[in-house]
Amino acid sequence: MQYRRLGRTNLQVSVLGLGAGYLSVVDRDLGTALFERALAAGVNYIDGRYGDSNEKLAPVIKGRRSEVVIASKTNDQTGDGARRRIEEDLRDLDTDYIDVYQVRAYTHDMLAGHLAPGGSVEALEKAKAEGLIRAIGVTGHSSMPVLTDAIKTGRIDTVLFPLNILQDEAWASLIPTARAMDVGLVIMKPLATGIIPTELALRWLFAQPISTAVPGVTTMEQLEANLAVAEMSDWTLSPAEMAEVLRIRAEQEGRICRGCDDVCGPFPVEGVSHVSFLIFQGVSLNHLRNFGTEGFRQHRWASADYEHMVQGFRKHLADTRGLLKAGMKDVEARCPYGVRVTDLLEETEGRLQEFLTAAESAER
Repeated sequence: MQYRRLGRTNLQVSVLGLGAGYLSVVDRDLGTALFERALAAGVNYIDGRYGDSNEKLAPVIKGRRSEVVIASKTNDQTGDGARRRIEEDLRDLDTDYIDVYQVRAYTHDMLAGHLAPGGSVEALEKAKAEGLIRAIGVTGHSSMPVLTDAIKTGRIDTVLFPLNILQDEAWASLIPTARAMDVGLVIMKPLATGIIPTELALRWLFAQPISTAVPGVTTMEQLEANLAVAEMSDWTLSPAEMAEVLRIRAEQEGRICRGCDDVCGPFPVEGVSHVSFLIFQGVSLNHLRNFGTEGFRQHRWASADYEHMVQGFRKHLADTRGLLKAGMKDVEARCPYGVRVTDLLEETEGRLQEFLTAAESAER
């Protein structure tokens, strides 16, 4: 396993990390086993605080806390709210400190709230001075300019953002700014939520000047595939493999949503504020796409999470049908990336209908 410096934090992190979002909905034993296997293989960067991921991670780090770099995050823009989140993490993980604490900033308004006097960043700076956290990070799925502006304040040590062979907007300003200011680069969605083949995606990414990538996993097979790439001695892509990268880019043109719903909205169905969730960003929907109906139904989900996802699927189907009936031409016209929203919603509708029909049949 290769280790790299996490920017000015000077922490040494494994080039392959682990995102806890996807494993937060698997059963407790499987989630803990995934953490255990990752750490045994040399993975030391965990991007957490999703669902019950803290409870699954806590027993794994007991007695070996110094071997692990743990990142957590908060939406809360208030200082009091951010402080509560830190204290909850410390309690749940039974630890004295969190290595990286990140604020979620999807829009400039969110960022302004975090940076305001009495806001979350001020609280994180105080917690850092007290030794409760070691570094302050920013994260976002959509707007690279927002993350770039956050870095320019000089108050940010790490940035977590999407980068893969299909989403490369970060090269325009985010990555150059972060490197100039020695901010650690942490990559989410390295496989574009499972769309890109693992080996090709990670070999391309590990050859870039990043600190670590944190793909999510829900099976041991997925983790082993990631580890196999991380343990390679050479990640250089051959001309034939680079041609495959270009082929995938062309094939996926107009299919990768960046999550900037504030740009393509508003949407013509009451209560729907994030069409990106339905076509690309929704974790449960991505699980369904990747596993298929039967694979999803047979996987080792935590029972309560499985029921919650199934209930959510019913609402997602209604929202999807409502959007399709209303028409997406205006939304598509506002999308700066030319995403074929209608096509993707139709695919979501088909997957949801197939799954719910099978689930309801099994219940009878």
